[in-house]
Amino acid sequence: MALRSLRILSACAGVGGIDLGIKLACPGARTVGYIEREVYAAACLVARMEDQVLGHAPIWDDLGTFDGHPWRGVVDCIVAGLPCTPYSTAGKQRGHADERAIWPEFIRVVSEVQPALVFIENVPAFVTRGWFREPGEKLCDLGYQIEDPLFLAAEDVGAPHCRTRVFLLAHRQGK
Repeated sequence: MALRSLRILSACAGVGGIDLGIKLACPGARTVGYIEREVYAAACLVARMEDQVLGHAPIWDDLGTFDGHPWRGVVDCIVAGLPCTPYSTAGKQRGHADERAIWPEFIRVVSEVQPALVFIENVPAFVTRGWFREPGEKLCDLGYQIEDPLFLAAEDVGAPHCRTRVFLLAHRQGK
């Protein structure tokens, strides 16, 4: 798969920030579908498509009912900014017990689509407190190899604040 033709499914898409970042790194990358349940974020995605900042693609409003099977062979990479509130040190830190911990649905979609790449963004505690262990094991069971996490602060890329995030890349073995 050539990076210039990378076809992306963006789960928990938010306002499309991860998609824009990937497009900067791989200018030919194209998001072919978004999944976003928050009305405001979905409206921002539509607005960014209308002003041509993001490419036009359908938006689904529920990861839980999304059927990934038709996307197998169409999508090269699934990206996700999984909800961080269950894992954030600023919250109640309920982890997987929090109803907003929707990683099992995300893993289901990955298993249905079987993309070559999976790219996840979250708060550092998702990794440092061990909450990524179970989703990571599920990805490995599906045949993915997970690279070392990248911890990156907003200030590292010129932002005036120090909001740190962790980025995780998994690639399907043999792809």
